[in-house]
Amino acid sequence: DYFTHGGEQALDFHLEIGKECGEECTKPLFDQVGAYSTIAFTSRAIQVISEHDATKPLFLYLAYQAVHAPREVPDSYANAYDGIIADPERKYLPHSKLKAWASSPLLSSMFSI
Repeated sequence: DYFTHGGEQALDFHLEIGKECGEECTKPLFDQVGAYSTIAFTSRAIQVISEHDATKPLFLYLAYQAVHAPREVPDSYANAYDGIIADPERKYLPHSKLKAWASSPLLSSMFSI
């Protein structure tokens, strides 16, 4: 899961740096057991950006994986929104607009080969 990462017996959370990383460069992240993957990924992204040579281009793709229901987040994040009325229309793109968005030039250019 996104919190225990399989636990210490069967850890499924590794840091792999380099192309075609294999057994020689993979590092199990036992210290991240009990930490949300979203926080771990964000921390690593900040580290990569901070340590990057600013005179060279950097492309960073960060895809969060911890999909959750509205109240399955750390309390510090959930509490920040106490008192705000949940409005489903603000969370999701209405079906009526989805088709137009999916065929937009911007989205098409992002995925063209």
